[in-house]
Amino acid sequence: MNLLFNIGGLFQNSALVDTRTHRNLYKFSFGYHMVKKKNNKPRSNSSARWLQRQSNDVYVKRARAEGLRSRAAFKIEQLDQRDKIFRPGQIVLDLGAAPGGWCEYIVKKTGSTGNIVAIDILEMRPIAGVSIIQGDMSDQAIWKQILDLISDGRVDVVVSDMSPSLSGIKDRDEAQHQELIDIATRIAIKTLRKNGIFAVKLFESAQRKAYMDSMKPFFRSIGIRKPDASRAESKEIYMVAKGFIDDNG
Repeated sequence: MNLLFNIGGLFQNSALVDTRTHRNLYKFSFGYHMVKKKNNKPRSNSSARWLQRQSNDVYVKRARAEGLRSRAAFKIEQLDQRDKIFRPGQIVLDLGAAPGGWCEYIVKKTGSTGNIVAIDILEMRPIAGVSIIQGDMSDQAIWKQILDLISDGRVDVVVSDMSPSLSGIKDRDEAQHQELIDIATRIAIKTLRKNGIFAVKLFESAQRKAYMDSMKPFFRSIGIRKPDASRAESKEIYMVAKGFIDDNG
């Protein structure tokens, strides 16, 4: 199988990716849970618009009312309702998991027999039934921790809601996000067991078709989803790839 984006060398002695670029990309921006110090400067127009959008957002209101960590929980719920991703007893890797909105949903679906491993460079408050690893995915020591939590080195599902900190420069943002997709893909290809599922955030971009074409030899079915909880103005979409084809059995 030929993959457009480089998959090789995931667990070799060299780092997972070039850390000179990866460490810059892997500082995720989840605006709803990042807290900034107050100052006396007037809010910018963009900040005011963001606050207005948050206050009017039905999923933000629901998340607060239900005591959830983020509105993102409704995205993974809607993806699961559409594609039946999770079931009791699964082993799941959640990449870029902080603040834990997806994990809160997944742990309910996989139950007490499931094994959820959440990885993020950001700190994440504990969730019952979830093993949380804080660190850089390019660090071999972090990968040893992950593998120690997976009995045979294989998982049933890999999910990724990773996004880079956006600069507003279209080409740069798209390239950085594709780099994160590439990282998530390498992990999925290396760790998924036969018939496993990979769900990853994409953005509408010139690279999307080439990336999806590169996934076809690895999965029996690939679909693009836009959950209702994903804001209409956002270019984010999700690829749900099912039926991983494992040549090694």
